[in-house]
Amino acid sequence: MGWWNVGDHKAELPCPEPGCYGTMRRKESKYGKFYGCSNYPNCRATHGAHPNGMPLGVPATEKVKRLRMKAHDLAEEIWPVQDRAGKKAFYLWLQKVTGLTRAEAHISMFGEDRLLEVISELEREKGEMNRAKS
Repeated sequence: MGWWNVGDHKAELPCPEPGCYGTMRRKESKYGKFYGCSNYPNCRATHGAHPNGMPLGVPATEKVKRLRMKAHDLAEEIWPVQDRAGKKAFYLWLQKVTGLTRAEAHISMFGEDRLLEVISELEREKGEMNRAKS
């Protein structure tokens, strides 16, 4: 992931939107650092950044961003991630279901296919939880 050179204030990522061919350039706003497409306003792709400028996960299309939000929302219904124990339990579950390592098992790094699998498993898990409550 060499193109994530934090020390370089001109860090760029390829725009994830199909057919755009722009680059995601690190920018500053009143809310903090983020990446915005060089083809703005024709392409409105954005991607979050940590305070040090590192991207938050892997940039994604709008479709994949919606799937990531759905996965996070389902996980939150099962494991309250504001609670440290809930967050830990979710990531252990995610590692088990995906077969990924701790470093790899992050929704923000998943593409569409993996997200669809995880969402399916989360929905199954939620159904089992609801049945156990009844």
